[in-house]
Amino acid sequence: MDEPREVLSACDGIASREAGSRPADDADLLDYLAIVWRYRYMITAGSILLTLIVAAAVHFGSQQYSVTYVYRDWDFLEEDYEVFLNRFYSSTNLGRIETAIAKGGSSGSGLLSGWSTRKESAERIVRFSVWPEYSETRTTSMQDGSSPAVGELLRMTITCDSEEDLRFAGVVLRENIENLVPLLIVEKQLAGLIKSHTAKRASIEANRFPLSVLLTRNKAILERLRRIEPAGAADWDDRISLQFNIGSRSEYLPLAYHIRAVETQVLQAEEEMLSDEKTYRYYGDLTNVNEQLFNALKKPDSGLTIAGFLSYVDEARRRSDEQEIKDFLSSYLKTLSNSLLTCAPVSELPGIECSGRGLVRKMAVAFFMGFAFTTAAAFLAEGIRRRKHQIPAAQR
Repeated sequence: MDEPREVLSACDGIASREAGSRPADDADLLDYLAIVWRYRYMITAGSILLTLIVAAAVHFGSQQYSVTYVYRDWDFLEEDYEVFLNRFYSSTNLGRIETAIAKGGSSGSGLLSGWSTRKESAERIVRFSVWPEYSETRTTSMQDGSSPAVGELLRMTITCDSEEDLRFAGVVLRENIENLVPLLIVEKQLAGLIKSHTAKRASIEANRFPLSVLLTRNKAILERLRRIEPAGAADWDDRISLQFNIGSRSEYLPLAYHIRAVETQVLQAEEEMLSDEKTYRYYGDLTNVNEQLFNALKKPDSGLTIAGFLSYVDEARRRSDEQEIKDFLSSYLKTLSNSLLTCAPVSELPGIECSGRGLVRKMAVAFFMGFAFTTAAAFLAEGIRRRKHQIPAAQR
């Protein structure tokens, strides 16, 4: 019963005799090592036990598989990226994905059990990110005064409980996003075209009154010039000269030349008005066509795909009676076809990652964590033990 007390007294005696012969740091280090050695079995057993628990949890637990598809050349601005996330995680779009999964039959049965039209549930299966991060790009653009933040790469990460579900989810979600993103880009382009064409029509309307005033003024001047008749002059048009102000100089030209100059100004004003009216009608027709295309995109629950939109544009081109509109829609179709080249990921078959991999690394981390925890517990137990042995000695 007194053996621990004798051992402690012996250790204290040895420590007191050697205190003057070695530095305090060496004494502390030896004391620590002695405590670790005293509780070596507890430390070893605790570390190994935690390691085995982590290994069993990883081995027998549910494994998850994930894959990341990378898209480029979409160049999302930060506000466009927020619009995309809002549209993708909308209940309408998630419902479309759920319908597509259900059509997969037995292939999508496992995925359908974990899918939901709620955003929180969908985010557990599919998440998005951009590179570079907008926070980094925004800081750089503010420092050098460059353009707004742009995400050059879009990453879609899909996570499932089995490789079969992961492959099926890749097919369904790729089809969805590769239709959704181009349609969003087209929607933004059409909105920009409508605004641009409306602004041009507004500019023509604003210029219509000043141009009309100028034309009326030149016609009045021309009429008055033609009524000038000097008395008793048979060749009056050769001898009468009128002053022209050309910059800082004044020039005198025969009246006939002056009449021809004003006639030219009248013709220019008339042609400009005719050209503006033709341009005004042209942009009006373009605005109507673009609004029809835009409304087709914005139609609720339309389920329109990018291929279906191309067919819709081609049908509008064939129905048009004006050659200018046909040319515009033909050019627009070619532009859309070129943009479809960027609708595929960088790699069609990216690598699949499994959460069960890296078992050795996880066991090593668990062992070191267990070692640290049990070592701390050993020092705590040693402190409690020494306090219990010191109190009775003080009472004596």
